Amino acid sequence: MSERKGEVRPPPTGQGVPDGMVLHKAARECPILEPHRRDLCGIVQARERNRAEADRRRRESPDR
Repeated sequence: MSERKGEVRPPPTGQGVPDGMVLHKAARECPILEPHRRDLCGIVQARERNRAEADRRRRESPDR
């Protein structure tokens, strides 16, 4: 099974990454290959922005 490009995933068993850190394949949004802080990760930031925008649209939707 192939992974999505830039997918953020937990590290292999036995190779823990401290809390607040992420490890993923390099991607356009975040080219960092080594474990790094979530607040520096472009992939995590993009995902959080998209989630916030979707939540805002859902709250403003007249279908509620």
